[in-house]
Amino acid sequence: MLVVGRRPKQKGLVLPCMACLMNVQMLVDTDAATVLTCAEGGLRVHQLSHGAMGNFQYLLQVEERAIAVDAAWDIQGIKRYVDKRGLKIAGGLYTHRHADHVGGSQFGSPAIPGAADLRVMYGEAGGEGPLPVWIGARDAVGAAEASKLETSSWTLLHEGNSVDIFGDASVSVEVLDTPGHTEGGVSLLVRATSTWADNGPCGDGLLFTGDTLFVEAAGRTDLPGGALGL
Repeated sequence: MLVVGRRPKQKGLVLPCMACLMNVQMLVDTDAATVLTCAEGGLRVHQLSHGAMGNFQYLLQVEERAIAVDAAWDIQGIKRYVDKRGLKIAGGLYTHRHADHVGGSQFGSPAIPGAADLRVMYGEAGGEGPLPVWIGARDAVGAAEASKLETSSWTLLHEGNSVDIFGDASVSVEVLDTPGHTEGGVSLLVRATSTWADNGPCGDGLLFTGDTLFVEAAGRTDLPGGALGL
């Protein structure tokens, strides 16, 4: 399994284990993004870096569709990247409630673009109805407060859920409750159902940990809403 974590202010797809680093030849820098090709004609993972806090944003691509992961800071920049490649955002997955991931303002910070902007840009503005956005159930209220995207707009994730993010069974996301950095933080285990070779670089899945697990550290648990005892 590849663990996709965060190392502040470092670019490149972060793979915090020696076995993962053996797959570095699969990574290709493309217009300030790093792309991991899991299988030809199958899943590709784009890693972008926007914002002043070393955040990464991801795109899970199958054919011309993409699901954004923790899309915030520069939604217009993400759109330019997507448009240039002829892709279309089909939804947004979020690992936890903090504003540097879902957008908006928190702890007195200036407001930044995030889930609400993504939903308008690719949902209402596109004339195709609301864009699905997912978040851990116990972080939904906090995400709504930060992003100003009401709780009812979010699809809530629970431990053990398996989410068919593209609606065609091509990729599934298993939800793992990983509280600590926030009470309702989740990690997302992404697997393709048929397009990855078992011995390929993503054959055991990709685990997106948000701020729960960094490359050389773990996310803080002493912020408001954190689970300090875990």
